[in-house]
Amino acid sequence: MKRNRVKHLPVAVAVVALAASIAPGSVSAVQDDGNSTCSASEYCAYTGSNFTGSVWTWFGDDNDWPAVIDEDESSVWNRSTGYVVRVYDFTGFGSYIYCTPKNSFYGTMGISNDGNSHTWNGLC
Repeated sequence: MKRNRVKHLPVAVAVVALAASIAPGSVSAVQDDGNSTCSASEYCAYTGSNFTGSVWTWFGDDNDWPAVIDEDESSVWNRSTGYVVRVYDFTGFGSYIYCTPKNSFYGTMGISNDGNSHTWNGLC
């Protein structure tokens, strides 16, 4: 008896599409967690040096940082062990300015703190 495999194709396509939609590089998820914590696997930007002030946390790309943090990140922490974070001077990932390596931080920004967007990547 011959099976019709085409019937199962839409389910497989849906599963692949769902998996791709939750990959860090494709999800724009920004939040102010309100408790000044930077959880494992997140990229975090603080308005004060040495991880003080307001904190914004992400898991995934963000093409337009919230006004409270854009061009005002005084310290950053990439708690991801799988991705580097490239930060851009403009919204929409325009004009790359710095990279935060995997599981690294800058307590005081000795580099430009003019971030407006970022992407998660495999390499700086």
